[in-house]
Amino acid sequence: MYFYLRNNKSKPESLIIIRYHIGKGKDRFVYSTGENINPNDWDFKLKGVNKKVA
Repeated sequence: MYFYLRNNKSKPESLIIIRYHIGKGKDRFVYSTGENINPNDWDFKLKGVNKKVA
């Protein structure tokens, strides 16, 4: 399960989504968390909120 931003180049805020890969196939489940965050506060390497913000 991984967290991603829907639009990582968005200026004000972007929606956080969850991607879950099912089995070894290419099937995946995508779900919106309903939460928004400024991309400057997102750690793209760790796929989560920067520790400075949390």
